[in-house]
Amino acid sequence: MSTQIKQVIFVGLAVVLIAFMVFMLRPQGTPATSQGAPYQQTGAATEPQVDPSLTQRINTLQQQVQTDPKNEKALTELGALYFQVQQFAQAADVYNRVVDLDPKNVDVHIDLGRAYFYQGMSSTAIKEFRKAVELDPKKVDAHYNLALALSHSAPPDVDAAVASWKEVIKLAPDSDQAKKSQSFIDAYTKQQPQK
Repeated sequence: MSTQIKQVIFVGLAVVLIAFMVFMLRPQGTPATSQGAPYQQTGAATEPQVDPSLTQRINTLQQQVQTDPKNEKALTELGALYFQVQQFAQAADVYNRVVDLDPKNVDVHIDLGRAYFYQGMSSTAIKEFRKAVELDPKKVDAHYNLALALSHSAPPDVDAAVASWKEVIKLAPDSDQAKKSQSFIDAYTKQQPQK
């Protein structure tokens, strides 16, 4: 078999493999929603449509912050709405503006970390969660989200994630987050090779 035919076969197989991977990795189904959720599925559309009332509220808040760029309450709500409609980059931009106005706002550091996390920016999310933990070492959400980001970083920092999950359990032993943390710890413990 000639080299040219081998190359054509190789390229053909590569194209088939790529097409198969694209097919297998595409998102399945639609986002889970609850009653009154911001998404409405319309026909064969692949992207959910935002509820018009949310769009109207976003527009109102955008006008408010344009008029008063230091309106932390409006900025925080706008960031939350962007997050709710899965516009994570816009949410991060708005949360960054709030952090600039109030660098000690633990909840906004957590929200900013989540916005980065959902953009696949684990290392930047980790920085925000660590800042939240630094500002309030007893904030369960900060430890929980830090652990998730650490476990999803590349490469995962499982030991640090487990330490953060243990802190969640210590701070709020009867919470749902503590139960989830324990299940994550158990799952990672099972994956570790026996010494």
